[in-house]
Amino acid sequence: MKKFLALLVLWPIPGWGQSLRKPDPQLRALIRQWCSEIRIQEDWPQKLMRERQLYLLHGNQAYLWYLSPEGEVFSLDTDRFRQELEPETDLQAALEAVRQASLKRPELKGLLP
Repeated sequence: MKKFLALLVLWPIPGWGQSLRKPDPQLRALIRQWCSEIRIQEDWPQKLMRERQLYLLHGNQAYLWYLSPEGEVFSLDTDRFRQELEPETDLQAALEAVRQASLKRPELKGLLP
């Protein structure tokens, strides 16, 4: 059992300790285009996309993750009374949000390490 735990700790996990790559000018323009193509409805996550020029990457019951054209990932805690965007400080959460979004938008795979 000890050998297994040591192997688990020492085994490199893909992407661990690496950060997102910065988008090139072409991808920045594409992210802006995706945001401007959103039709504003009563859906506030989409409204936020268009107003702040942030692309909605992924969401679950507690958080939404957005991507700026500069490559910064923001999170929004939907359970808080004041729903404010904050820079995502958990690198693994940011990587997973971009990975999830790249399933729909393959152009985003270039941001992954």
